[in-house]
Amino acid sequence: MASSDKPVVTKLPSPCVSICQMDPQDGIYPPIWAFGASSGGQFIAKLASEMERNTDRYSPFLFAGLNIQIMAPNEKIDWNLPTIFTVMEGDPSTKERVQQRIEK
Repeated sequence: MASSDKPVVTKLPSPCVSICQMDPQDGIYPPIWAFGASSGGQFIAKLASEMERNTDRYSPFLFAGLNIQIMAPNEKIDWNLPTIFTVMEGDPSTKERVQQRIEK
């Protein structure tokens, strides 16, 4: 391939690119989504709870939402973020604990 035959790459503008090229002066930061399975789900739920209690300590890197997979976090941990719970169909006890958390 001759140098004149190089493919042309065109970068299209994207809202995500403009947000992610952040300037601390602007105060605009990309959203951070936390994913955790099993004990990792417990960890991100606990961290989200801590972030809500001590926002100044973690700001600007705060979770925008959680995806907790195959586990139901401890009932003592509480947070107020959009959360997706992913449970296995063959695990009725986890499914029931997640349902109880959703209904409270």
